[in-house]
Amino acid sequence: VTINYLLGNLGKTYADTVGVVDLGGGSVQMAYAIPEKDAEKAPKPADGEESYVKKLFLKGTTYHLYVHSYLRYGLLAARAEILKAGNANGYSNCVLAGHQGQYKYGGNTFEASAAPSGSSFSECRADVVKALKVDEACTHMKCSFGGIWNGGGGAGQKNLFVASFFFDR
Repeated sequence: VTINYLLGNLGKTYADTVGVVDLGGGSVQMAYAIPEKDAEKAPKPADGEESYVKKLFLKGTTYHLYVHSYLRYGLLAARAEILKAGNANGYSNCVLAGHQGQYKYGGNTFEASAAPSGSSFSECRADVVKALKVDEACTHMKCSFGGIWNGGGGAGQKNLFVASFFFDR
């Protein structure tokens, strides 16, 4: 809402707004305006979970905002998932040749060492697809990754402002 306010987009159609992606360490958050017809098709959240859609009236216009926090898909958490996904024999397909080490996240330690043959783009990509669960079944009209409803896409997410933390230890 803040970015759209600063850009002067509030009060216009949802298609004139921008979406926001915030990449954190443990999760990634996404928010963007969707058409009412997609908001009506939103899956019901599980007990204890927040609704995917928030209805707001801003500057004389009603907006339906898709808002979701994708837990375990932030930069640090995803790195751990990728290392787990491809860590056969203690090696990672995504680590450059010659590197041997460990990665610590969430109280766990992951092997982060290169395979003897070095990294492999195609095998690393396969590990990333597995870790992000890109191929997981989608029971809704459209999903992003992990089988999670993505709000239906559309014009409200055609322009995204992306933020992330800038320092990784």
